[in-house]
Amino acid sequence: MKAVLIFLCLAVASCNAFVTPSAFQRPSSSLRLEEEDKDRLRSLGYSEDEIDRSRKMPEKQPEKVRVDLVDDVDSVSLTAIGFGLIAFNFFVLANMGDGGIAGVVATIINSSRN
Repeated sequence: MKAVLIFLCLAVASCNAFVTPSAFQRPSSSLRLEEEDKDRLRSLGYSEDEIDRSRKMPEKQPEKVRVDLVDDVDSVSLTAIGFGLIAFNFFVLANMGDGGIAGVVATIINSSRN
């Protein structure tokens, strides 16, 4: 059993699944191909400005997000309040039996049937 665990630990440690990939670098051959493409476009009559515009990636527009909906409350506080309410729901209201959420829902269902 110990040998199997040691083997699994070594297998996981030797794999590259948890390694952050290095920055992507273009090979020099692709740069030469781009120059050849530019030469072909120039020979077809395109200007340098048109060639550069066709190669440029469109810029991402920043999303307009309002983060100041509630004054003087930061996102960490709102997240903590949200998790607290979820915990309150699961640990208090769900375990109250007929006096909790289940009782309220059952009352609404039973009153709508009459």
